Amino acid sequence: MLRMLFASGLLIAGAVQSLRGPFYALLFYLFIAYFRPDTWVWTSDLQALSPSFIVGLYVVASTFLYRERIRISGPILLIALFCLHGLISSLLSPYSAWCMIWWQGFAKVALITILIVSLVNTEERLRQTLIVIAFSLGFEGVKQGWAYLILRPEGPNLNSLEILGDNNGVAVGMLMLAAILLALLQTTSRNWQRAMYLVMVVGVVFRSLTTYSRGGLFAFAAMGIMYWARSRHRVRTAIVVGGLALLLLPLLPQEYWARMETVTTERENMDISAGGRIHFWEAAVSMANDHPLLGVGTMGFQGAYDAYDTSAGAYGHSRAVHSSWFGVLADQGYVGLAMLLIIVGSAFRAAGRARAFARGVPGREALFAYAAALQTALVTAAVGGSFLSYHYVEILWHFIGLGFAVGVIAKRQAESETGSEAILLGAQPVYQAS
Repeated sequence: MLRMLFASGLLIAGAVQSLRGPFYALLFYLFIAYFRPDTWVWTSDLQALSPSFIVGLYVVASTFLYRERIRISGPILLIALFCLHGLISSLLSPYSAWCMIWWQGFAKVALITILIVSLVNTEERLRQTLIVIAFSLGFEGVKQGWAYLILRPEGPNLNSLEILGDNNGVAVGMLMLAAILLALLQTTSRNWQRAMYLVMVVGVVFRSLTTYSRGGLFAFAAMGIMYWARSRHRVRTAIVVGGLALLLLPLLPQEYWARMETVTTERENMDISAGGRIHFWEAAVSMANDHPLLGVGTMGFQGAYDAYDTSAGAYGHSRAVHSSWFGVLADQGYVGLAMLLIIVGSAFRAAGRARAFARGVPGREALFAYAAALQTALVTAAVGGSFLSYHYVEILWHFIGLGFAVGVIAKRQAESETGSEAILLGAQPVYQAS
């Protein structure tokens, strides 16, 4: 009963806030997507209501009903084209019935990503969005991370999270969240908030490591390298990152390191999990070679796997591809993979432009921190996603949308400042006759 009251209270409060406009409805949707209050109750009553679907519809409807409008831009076109390519691929796939179910799910993700690019259009809105994601996703992650750190640091935490997937997805998602938490820590002036964010960072990083995910370890290394390489205070950053590693890594047992060592062994000595990934990637290349333009359809790899399996079922049947890049290669062919690379690269570049715009300029410190964090999160996802099927997961696409959004915010600030300078200098607007 108490759980029902708790979850219902959160949903009611969010619904009231969402009446303020489409942006707040978007925040409500993100809260539901990452916190999943409907799963906190023992019964399926709230899940039967599909709050995420209902709120998603409301976000779309309110965006068109209010003054806010989706402005067609390069990033939005890229996302829409990738989604459209997936639709055509799924419709023409030999496994169309299966693929269309997955495409419909991804279409919702793509639509929310487009709304993020459109509605998260100010620095204040960006911070609010990051805070909602941080606390909605971090609530469970921080709790589990610290529980294992205190009670059983030697044991693996293989629990899944619905928004992130299995232990591999949790590992990468927690590290992406850590980048955001570090940005929030850097941009607050209150000591108690700094302490709170630091506690959250330690919790989610340990939650990531205790998944025993090899991809998660690579993502953790990539995250540390990104922070060190792009920091203005490399010695200080090295001390912080190194200190965090020295605090957490020694707590992991020999079983963890034995699993990590399989990454560098010869293929014939790899465990089934590591050796299977290479086999799956080879199957994905074969699928793409047979269907170079469209692939085998959204999540079609799983349906097509048995027909391309050369191991006589040694790794099972209807397996997942365990790589975002090879997954899209199989699902949407070389064209789809090229589109995904352009999208991720463009989001990274947009955040990079925002970072360059804000670097070393008084008053832009927060924007600099957000842009750097989003770049780090995208690199973390790109590295970690090389070892798991992360290509249609919400958190990846939401962060892609935020990468584009921070670029748009920086561009608008630059245009606003240029316009203000022109006014101060007495410049007069010039109009062309129509």
